[in-house]
Amino acid sequence: MSKVFPITLYYNIEKNLKYKIFNIPQNISIKVFVEKFNIESLSSNKDFKIGVYGKIMNEDYIIKTEDRLELYTTVKIDPKTRRKKLAKAD
Repeated sequence: MSKVFPITLYYNIEKNLKYKIFNIPQNISIKVFVEKFNIESLSSNKDFKIGVYGKIMNEDYIIKTEDRLELYTTVKIDPKTRRKKLAKAD
């Protein structure tokens, strides 16, 4: 029987930082983690990546006990473009 350990996944919902703790088995990849724990349900944007401490990782990355997992969604508009549009609106 394989050991399990807690891992925390951080994600945003409507500009609010949230987190959820999962008990995962050792030697689990990001791809299996996403599928097994239905991570897609945490985000309305289905186009996302998983990172560890700010670095986007490949799906085959094996999650380690001390990792801080982060869910990144794609940006809908470039931040510079958004600021310019907001400045013109004033």
